[in-house]
Amino acid sequence: MTMVCAPVFGILIALALDRIIGFRACEHRVVGCLAVAAALVPILSLPLVTEEREGTQDGRRPPDPADRPLLTR
Repeated sequence: MTMVCAPVFGILIALALDRIIGFRACEHRVVGCLAVAAALVPILSLPLVTEEREGTQDGRRPPDPADRPLLTR
């Protein structure tokens, strides 16, 4: 499904930018480009911050006393 959706989204973005560039007013072009950029922000891949924890000799980890998640943002 991703192999189909990625080109379709690319075509939609290209069509939107083509229409935005055709605007006569500079303000409309700026606002349109900012809107497209804002719509693309959620698909950026951001690294997840991880932390190392101490393990016991048998490889099992004791429960975290602070009950913190392993992955944090």
